[in-house]
Amino acid sequence: MFKHDDKVMDRQPITVATYNVHGFPWIMTPIKQIVGWITRSCDVIALQEVWCRWPEWSAAFASAGWVFLHPARESHFCTLFGSGLAFAWRSSSWTLRDSRQYPFLAGVGLDVLATKGWFRLDLINRGTGQPLRLINTHLQADIDLVPDYFMKRTGDIRKAQARQLVSVERVSKVPTLLIGDLNTDQDLFEGFQFFPSEAHTDEFKGIDRCGFLIGKEEKEGQGWTVIDWLASKEAEGWSDHLPVLWQLQIPY
Repeated sequence: MFKHDDKVMDRQPITVATYNVHGFPWIMTPIKQIVGWITRSCDVIALQEVWCRWPEWSAAFASAGWVFLHPARESHFCTLFGSGLAFAWRSSSWTLRDSRQYPFLAGVGLDVLATKGWFRLDLINRGTGQPLRLINTHLQADIDLVPDYFMKRTGDIRKAQARQLVSVERVSKVPTLLIGDLNTDQDLFEGFQFFPSEAHTDEFKGIDRCGFLIGKEEKEGQGWTVIDWLASKEAEGWSDHLPVLWQLQIPY
């Protein structure tokens, strides 16, 4: 899928992706096709809107030698949802050290029926022993219902959610990626720098994004490097989003 540069392949490249799978209980999300594509194309993926069918997701990933993880207290009943957030990763390359879920304090409209927030994952590279932290989030959505009321508030709520996340996550001393469906192309997260994904096309609107926490190494010009990135058209029709992939060089 990506063109590999042999000059950087010995410097810990990793392919990460974010994908809003639109997995509501009343939608027959094609789990096997999605997982088949993911396990061929990525090393680690952050998923959003995985509202249900967790045993099917877990079994599909497990059959490919991957681990699937969602927050422990995820449930939905009568349209009351959990976070919808999940991670999956190649178990031969990474092992789990820790995971944490944090709910947002602010929300409006239909988003209050979900436990929106962020899901943090700490992995260890099996080959090098080096750590990697990933933060998966899904910010407040815009709301067409009663737009004169809701649309005036969603932007401010996303800013409040971003401030809350940063207040907790800005102290990390390990390489940290922030990835997910941000529902905006604005840079709301102080202390994070986002990778190139500005292109606005019919397939990609720039709201599914990935960035890194700026640390000492990054300030010295030795930080993350984007080898390549794309919005994958292979997944056309599986969701109302396309998965977006970044092939990155980790700053070790």
